[in-house]
Amino acid sequence: MKKKKFLWLLALVVICTSCLLFACSPIKLGGGPKSKDTVYGNGGAAVVKGDYLYFANAFKNYEELGVNDNKYNDDSTKSYGIYRVKLNGFGTVDISDDGKGTPRGAELLVPLIGGYAKSGLYIGGNYLFYTTPYTVNLSGQSSVTTGYLRFERVKLDGTDRTVLSENAFTKDCDYNINHIDGTTYITIFGTKNPSSSNSDNNQNTSKDIYTIWSKDGSYGEHKITSSASSFATYAQEDIYYNKSINDINKYIYYTKSADSKYSLYRKAISNNGNEEPLIINSSEEIKLITVKNDRVYFKQDNVLYSCASKNNFDDINKRTKYTSAVIADDATSGITDYVILEDTAGTPIDRGIIAVRNDNSKYSVAHYNGTSAKALTSFANHHDSSKQINIIFTKGSQIFYTIQDDENKILYSYDYTLPDSEDNHSVVIYNFSSSVDEKSITFDYDNERVFFFGKVDYSNQKFDYLQFALLEENPYKDSENKSVANYIGKLDAGDIKKEEEDK
Repeated sequence: MKKKKFLWLLALVVICTSCLLFACSPIKLGGGPKSKDTVYGNGGAAVVKGDYLYFANAFKNYEELGVNDNKYNDDSTKSYGIYRVKLNGFGTVDISDDGKGTPRGAELLVPLIGGYAKSGLYIGGNYLFYTTPYTVNLSGQSSVTTGYLRFERVKLDGTDRTVLSENAFTKDCDYNINHIDGTTYITIFGTKNPSSSNSDNNQNTSKDIYTIWSKDGSYGEHKITSSASSFATYAQEDIYYNKSINDINKYIYYTKSADSKYSLYRKAISNNGNEEPLIINSSEEIKLITVKNDRVYFKQDNVLYSCASKNNFDDINKRTKYTSAVIADDATSGITDYVILEDTAGTPIDRGIIAVRNDNSKYSVAHYNGTSAKALTSFANHHDSSKQINIIFTKGSQIFYTIQDDENKILYSYDYTLPDSEDNHSVVIYNFSSSVDEKSITFDYDNERVFFFGKVDYSNQKFDYLQFALLEENPYKDSENKSVANYIGKLDAGDIKKEEEDK
């Protein structure tokens, strides 16, 4: 899930009124993907099912929202809304131009803000699940309070829009979405019931955990636990409907702390069953990282471990242990970024981690496999060693990363399995010009494309629109042979082509 999440509570009368309004949707689109088509790229600003791409059209800042903003079907929400477009072969979409900069074929699905710092589009079954910002005046506060989220769903044809969360959650919440045995589950780690005494950006690390479930036309919510300090579930970016998932991925994992003692538990994601202890009353702090590769990754005393069996958590000799240098939030280690590699067919069960280290303002990259580290010298050989490397994601054996180069940020790919030589250097995927607002470069990807919000070559530039570049070496070049991206969605009426304006 690329990545990513936060919300609060609403007055009962507002909830009831909203539910009545949401019961009827004016949108009904024809066509659409097949029920069992594969889903690629869940969890960000764009997701693909079959030959349809669902995406957030433009980017919006939380800080720009007022109390009357983001109302369903207002004209102001349509440019920021969630759209779909039919794909037309590898790396392309049907975006034939109408002469004014608006692509034909992009259809409005949800006239609400979908592109923002916590964009989360997820397809499970025949529904699109998404989050959208929410604004409210809390009791006892005179100013507009922003920074809440709502969880909603809509059928892939735009009908049956439903608000799933009983109340909104605060902006500092986090969440994952899973599709298990025909049911979609949203697991939320956050705070409900806001009051004037709560901060809008409350960073309290102790939060509650809730699960919202959705199957066919039904949905519901239950509370998993109170006062958790971290959580993790299996984040399904891709869904193959004819493929089952391992049992270890069907649980919610969470930690609790009390009196300087730390414990790790799990519960089945499908019900509010018994709490299963995995580590009890450790004197060393425990923090969950993720569930991936049929393993649970967590830190204990700032050392990273993974486990593939519930019986191995409490026995340090049965875990996979990574070098203590692989700690992203430990400044003394020098590690500035790392990514857990995805297992693929024909590879070892645990391929390990790619990590970036900063030693006296010089950056180096290594592959940590759980027992040793292998330096990837050619990874950064074509870059000034003082330029920071940020790993964005991996696809198979390809690592995708960015480097700030003078005024531009450049996206590269590198195959870490190739011999470490000058011939096997990084490939430029896209060069983000200085016109792209740093805040809106929130990378997302499906099986073929990388997505980001940014300016297109039209006048006014009121919005940052969703664009894409191919994950393979990008064939789209400008007159200076620099990689260019394609925008996807529907432009605002004011953002017409420059040549049209000049006529």
